[in-house]
Amino acid sequence: MESRGLSFRAANAATPRGEVDLVMEDGDAVVFVEVRERSSVAFGTPAETVTPAKQRRIAQAALAYAKENGLTRRPLRFDIVAVRGGVCEHLPNAFVPAGFFL
Repeated sequence: MESRGLSFRAANAATPRGEVDLVMEDGDAVVFVEVRERSSVAFGTPAETVTPAKQRRIAQAALAYAKENGLTRRPLRFDIVAVRGGVCEHLPNAFVPAGFFL
């Protein structure tokens, strides 16, 4: 992701509301990244496993991280890195959690 111009901020960022796999910055935006790996697509692609319930949990953890770090006035974005067969696919703006407001 750094080779694509994003800056690393944190990995496995633990909050009282859960954990965020990666926190990156893309310009002014704070990017929360969910990393999903699957060896097969028998039960869906890696990105498809980020269900609406999982999106809500990620959003809650992201909001807690943003509040703890004084980032609530910056744009927030949710990306997915899908890994299958050793191939990584970066999906920017992969989802906007339902009802997500700062």
